Amino acid sequence: RMSSFLFKGKELSLLEISRKLNVCYILDGSIRKRGDIYKISFQLVDTLTGFNVVSDSFSREFDRLYDTEKSIVQTILGHFKFETTKKEEKQDYYLDPRAYDFYLKGKHYAFNWNMNAPKEAMKYYKQALDIVPNYSLALAGLSTIYTHMSIYQMGDEEEMMCKANEYAQKAVEADSNQAEGYVAKALAAFWTGNWFLPGFEENLKIALQLSPNNSEIRMFNGMNYLFNGDTDRALIEVKLAKTLDPYSVNIIIRLGLIYYVRRQYEDSYNTFLEMVGVEHYNAYSSQRLAWCCIRMNQFERALKHL
Repeated sequence: RMSSFLFKGKELSLLEISRKLNVCYILDGSIRKRGDIYKISFQLVDTLTGFNVVSDSFSREFDRLYDTEKSIVQTILGHFKFETTKKEEKQDYYLDPRAYDFYLKGKHYAFNWNMNAPKEAMKYYKQALDIVPNYSLALAGLSTIYTHMSIYQMGDEEEMMCKANEYAQKAVEADSNQAEGYVAKALAAFWTGNWFLPGFEENLKIALQLSPNNSEIRMFNGMNYLFNGDTDRALIEVKLAKTLDPYSVNIIIRLGLIYYVRRQYEDSYNTFLEMVGVEHYNAYSSQRLAWCCIRMNQFERALKHL
């Protein structure tokens, strides 16, 4: 999501986008609203030929919008003749679309981190929970927000971490098939115990089994290897995360740090260089670039960054 959204509204060809994202296919589409009806059109484009290999459109009322994502996925899987062996879980679909809408709004603010974002994110997560009281994704979102608030000292740290652990546990109990609950639980355990690795590792392992292609989980798994001193595995995991989400600032930061710890300062420098110009990260990237230059005895270059 984070990487693909960078290209929204930009005058780039699908071939250019595919090269930047390192993908063979691009899913494109639109949503139009007329009265109470939403019309969804989509096409899967083979970027080597430029042709649509799958395309379709359908109309839905709002209370059936939640099912559209699953319908599109099944259509695409059908084209590739890929059969999923995963059993359908009752809690997976269908959820109230109003709750899902509030959850997505909360997630939007959680991704756009600033001083006002936690309150906005919490407001939307709680509105989702007012509609679906045991909504696992919203509970996990609340847990992560409280963890960040504790880390950045935006209130009583102990109280924040208590709430983070409480909501993470509720998320897992509400739906044990959602990876987000275990990620929230891993982060809460890690920070509650001052870098408590057993709790972090245990929950990440479950999350990874549930969602092996989730870039964020791969990133955290890489950091777990780093904390355990295995920089080779750490590098593999975070490079995989970057392949899955190449323009994620969070992943770029972790990859740069791993290179730095491995004393691969040129690689670290080139990685942090990708962050230059990214809003809210100019000071951070300049500082990291300067440290890489210092380690390479390039002091004039370091001063320019500082």
